[in-house]
Amino acid sequence: MASLFAGREEVRPSLRRFYFDAWFDWNANGAFEASEVRRFGSAGTGLSQLANGVNVISVPVPANAVLGEIFARFRLSEQANLGATGDASSGEVEDLRMIVTNNPFQNPVRRFDVNDSGRVTPLDALQIINAIGRNDGNNIFLDQLPLPADLPPFPDVNGDGVVSSLDALQVINELARLPNSAGGSSELVAEGEWTGYLPATAGVLASNATMLGDLLIAEALGEAQREAELAPTPVLNSVSPSKTSVFDSPAVVEIDSIVDSLAADTTLARSENEPAALDAWFASL
Repeated sequence: MASLFAGREEVRPSLRRFYFDAWFDWNANGAFEASEVRRFGSAGTGLSQLANGVNVISVPVPANAVLGEIFARFRLSEQANLGATGDASSGEVEDLRMIVTNNPFQNPVRRFDVNDSGRVTPLDALQIINAIGRNDGNNIFLDQLPLPADLPPFPDVNGDGVVSSLDALQVINELARLPNSAGGSSELVAEGEWTGYLPATAGVLASNATMLGDLLIAEALGEAQREAELAPTPVLNSVSPSKTSVFDSPAVVEIDSIVDSLAADTTLARSENEPAALDAWFASL
């Protein structure tokens, strides 16, 4: 169901207190019942929710509201606790026709499938995170126009009328749950969601959590690369790089010199012994 009804009511400056009452026929039975009223009032009335000027009123839509055409009645008066019918000493009444529909920002088939791909993947969480990031890290209220043009098809995972980190968290929790729902096997379950591992590269599979982490890292690296491309080119100082390494320590140098001496002595001994051995061989002939 749609989570909020947003209306605008203009209140003109006045020194008199006023009450604003609204009835919504959520069950579409043709009657405005006591359980269907919402009451608002100006400053000093005990229901101080409205001020002089234009006020935005948000009303939660109950989950059991009937889909289709309903009517709402709005009543402005100086009298408190008026009913939906009956006379009043002041004020006015207005009825409006309304259509109750499913939440257009929540996937009606599988609510965790944010991008409507047919299955739940790390991309669903990433698209919510990116949408909030593009909104300067702020929540996106779906009843406040204009909405961002680059929202994913179904970003309201929990159906509260707001795109927030809670929506991304619910997708991540669902991804963590899916591999266990079929014993870790790679098969489709009730909602057609992939419960095992996803192909990362040729011949390599990765878990949903790993895929999400890779996507977030890639997004961060891409942003860092874009910032690096926009940054001014640094000026390099003409200083010769140092060639000192761990192998240049005094102890290592001393060992190297000993090894070199042994190698030289071995080579000299071989060169001195080789002629004597040849002479002895020729003498034996």
